[in-house]
Amino acid sequence: MLVSVLFTATIVGNSRSARNYVKMESIERAQSALDNTILRINHVLQSVEITLHNLSWQVVESLNQPDKLYTITEHIIQSNDFISGSAIAFVPYYYEQEGRYYSPYSYREDGAIRSKQLGSSSYDYHTMDWYRIPCQLSAPYWSEPYYDEGGGNIIMTTYSYPIYNHDGSLVAIFTADLSLEWFAEMVNSIKPYPNAYNLMIGRGGAYLVHYNSEYILNETLSGMAQARGDVQMVDTAQRMIGGEQGIGEFEREGERFYLLYAPIEATGWSVAVACLHSDIFAGVESVRKYSYIAGIICLLLVAVI
Repeated sequence: MLVSVLFTATIVGNSRSARNYVKMESIERAQSALDNTILRINHVLQSVEITLHNLSWQVVESLNQPDKLYTITEHIIQSNDFISGSAIAFVPYYYEQEGRYYSPYSYREDGAIRSKQLGSSSYDYHTMDWYRIPCQLSAPYWSEPYYDEGGGNIIMTTYSYPIYNHDGSLVAIFTADLSLEWFAEMVNSIKPYPNAYNLMIGRGGAYLVHYNSEYILNETLSGMAQARGDVQMVDTAQRMIGGEQGIGEFEREGERFYLLYAPIEATGWSVAVACLHSDIFAGVESVRKYSYIAGIICLLLVAVI
């Protein structure tokens, strides 16, 4: 009898230890994948920032040759595969002969690099966040993603760098665009488990990456959580918006999952990966099942002996 009790206790104890070990190892695995992806995204964002900073002096030196500015924007596109467009958007009437709008713009289209004058009465860039906010802040700025109708005609985010002349006056906003599709490819590369899924939210909580494309820019994580009455997810959404890093355990429609999240500091966005409980413990459940069967057989043998 004593042997049977000890044997059963050993099996149960080993099973629990195995589950705890697998849980910790799985979370570390998913966290590592998440951290590596965010590191890659930050590396690209920093390279964009450095590129515009390093080329800003060329813009200043070319102010008296407005047509030459196109060579700068074209060079940026040619030298950076991840940049989809670049503009130098001038303050109103900086060049009297050009009128209110003057913005040399280069972009990718059908595998080629094209250029055009971006500003017009139908595309008043002076009212757009990527131009207006860095003017107000007098500092570089990453915009929230938007559909650039009349410009790149894609959903993208824009890094804006203010340009000042030798007198210290603001003359233009120097920009580089990254498509949201590029971010989606980076985020969706996080795949620690077969059924894991990923998402990215903006500064206000709007979905920027989601497996349901209809949610992108149209729904927020906290809004959908509130509609379901999921108080824990609402709290997690606020933590993500606040730039925190963490992990939460949730249950939805009978399926338990872990949600790991971390911020992209340059933009204020947050990336998350959801790992299903069933994926994580699939191997453990199989081993535990066979351990119990083997244990019962052993106990029966002990009883017979």
